[in-house]
Amino acid sequence: MDPRTLDIAAFIAALCIVAAIAFMVNSTAGEDEKVGVNVSVPDATADSSLADNASGGLTLQYGLPSYLTKAERNWLISRQVSQGMDYYLPTTRDYAVRYIPSDHAGTFTIEQACDIRDGSVADWTYSGEDGGLLDISSASRSINTGLTGDEADFAVFLASMFKGAGGEARVKSGVDPESGEYAVTELYLGNSEDYNTKIISPEKYEAFKSNYSAIFEKDPSGLTIFKYRYGTLCSGDTCYSYMDPFMEIMNEPEKYGEICYNYPKLINYLLLFPDTNAIDFQALYIQVRYGGYDDKYKETRDIRNLNYDYYVEENGEVTYWLPMELSGKYPGDTGYSDAGSAMVYYSDGSYKSVRVNEKVAPVIG
Repeated sequence: MDPRTLDIAAFIAALCIVAAIAFMVNSTAGEDEKVGVNVSVPDATADSSLADNASGGLTLQYGLPSYLTKAERNWLISRQVSQGMDYYLPTTRDYAVRYIPSDHAGTFTIEQACDIRDGSVADWTYSGEDGGLLDISSASRSINTGLTGDEADFAVFLASMFKGAGGEARVKSGVDPESGEYAVTELYLGNSEDYNTKIISPEKYEAFKSNYSAIFEKDPSGLTIFKYRYGTLCSGDTCYSYMDPFMEIMNEPEKYGEICYNYPKLINYLLLFPDTNAIDFQALYIQVRYGGYDDKYKETRDIRNLNYDYYVEENGEVTYWLPMELSGKYPGDTGYSDAGSAMVYYSDGSYKSVRVNEKVAPVIG
């Protein structure tokens, strides 16, 4: 058998053992529509990696014995999230793609992430069950039952939508000092390399200015020529034709160019602040897309202080993540306060503890 089949077989065997142990401790069976198993796991660790479970049909649920350790509880949650994030199923993948307009199709971007987030929030009905990550529905089941559930169900669903569309996401769980335990999706924005990569290539920018020096003498900021996709600009008796000038100076024009032309204000910002990196650009995009007057909330929304989280990994690399929750008015808007540390869970069954007080805010002028 191939490795994935072996993983599934091993997982089924483990569930059988788990069910037997649960019966011995007189745990009571619950609804078969929820994902999960809640029993003691020998030698559970605080940092474990397990293969994705593709069965999608193992939905046992048992009451939690009171003697479970924190490590055992985290192991069980990791299995819940791993099985719940069934982004690889056609039902889930297809549902994610339907949120992305045809003119936004292509490589996964922050624009697509916002499309998915907006559609998911609009379609979701909060049930108020508050079962937490030990009592969640899989993404495919949420789709089949009309997108109804608590914030933990939504966190698993939204993370699955991002992964189904080609992005990367995880589920974070922590404790708010005032409101208690929470679960939220975190969207991966990039790593140290992305933070050190500028959206505008200095070399390409200087070469473009050199090739069109007469225009830049007339318009030093360059805002006129970069504002339009194509056209002709004249300086004296000399005229210059151009096409997609802004795309010519970007490091990844195929990924970011169309986003900027959909939101021309981004072009102005980037020309004024050419050192903007790939992480801050995504935060900047959210500010431009969701800022200003909001018809739904009947208010002028100022989100210049949008924060994203960064975490220092064991190898020294820094990764950047944006929290997205059901009740937020825009991506990155959260209603909880972290108490120093939290747990993060991945679709492959791995999990770890992270510090969450390290936040940075992009400077936009």
